[in-house]
Amino acid sequence: MNLNQYPDILTIEDVMDILLIGRNQCYELLNSGRLHGFKVGKRNWKIPRKAILKFLKEETSYS
Repeated sequence: MNLNQYPDILTIEDVMDILLIGRNQCYELLNSGRLHGFKVGKRNWKIPRKAILKFLKEETSYS
C-alpha cells in the first residue's frame, strides 16, 4: 500500500479507506488511543499519516 498518495494529515474517511474499516471501528481506535489523532473543534478528527504507519507497524509486528 502506498500511503504517499494521501496528505500528511488524514480524515476519518481516509483512515477508513486505508485500514478497510468502518466508521465506528475507526472511532474506537482513536478513542482508545491505539491510533493517535487529534480533534479540530468538537467532532473533526485529524490523523497524522505517521500515526497510521506506526499503527500498522505495531499491529503487524510479532513479539
